[in-house]
Amino acid sequence: MPYINLFAKSKKAEIERSLNSAKIYLIVGVLLIFIAPFILTQPLFLSLIMERSGQLGDTIGGITSPLSNVLGAVLVYYALKAQLHANELIQNQIDTQQHKELLMDESNDIQKLYGNLKDAIDHFTYSSLIPSEFGKGPQLSGSEAIYQLIDDFYLHYHGTEEEMLGNPKITELISIIDLCNAIFSRLDTSHVPDKDTLCLLTVHQFTYRIFPRMRKDYPDNLEEYYCNACGRNHGLPRRLVESIKKIKAKIEHLEA
Repeated sequence: MPYINLFAKSKKAEIERSLNSAKIYLIVGVLLIFIAPFILTQPLFLSLIMERSGQLGDTIGGITSPLSNVLGAVLVYYALKAQLHANELIQNQIDTQQHKELLMDESNDIQKLYGNLKDAIDHFTYSSLIPSEFGKGPQLSGSEAIYQLIDDFYLHYHGTEEEMLGNPKITELISIIDLCNAIFSRLDTSHVPDKDTLCLLTVHQFTYRIFPRMRKDYPDNLEEYYCNACGRNHGLPRRLVESIKKIKAKIEHLEA
């Protein structure tokens, strides 16, 4: 908003200059109107006027009247000029207020998206894909559940990508990733005042909750790969991998 404040100060200065100029012209004009009869009634001017003019009053009035008209026109001009500047300043204040309200609405929308992202992560649950001797395993929640899901499907799942996309937990994770990506896209073009805070919070949710220890365990090889140990493919769905890469690129751009 610094530019808007400078604009308002500039317009106020212009209004003050117009009013000051009008005051100066008013003072000078009034002085001329009052001084003109005094000068014209001096003996030197009086003799010249009487020789060429029959009526002294008509002569003085004829000389001072144009001055009065010019003075009035000048004052009207500066009054209109000051009014135009004042109207422009008022309109600018209205536009500024509307701009602030739009930014506030946009900030609230992004905050709601962030709240939905956090709630989706908090309520995400998952049990291990690999059965143990005690059964399917305990139900995990939050970031632990997401990490275990990625670990299971990346290392132990041998189905096709189409089968993987049919798993409700995978699709739920994809929706979380898409929501995170949508927040970063909104923030990338946004000018909300709390942009840095929202970026920091969203980066935290992605890096430390959606993919905890991701930089250590899964740096750049999330795509499907062939496992020599079991002779089958492993990996995550392409759609999920592409969304992850987009988010990582946006985070790197923000941190640069």
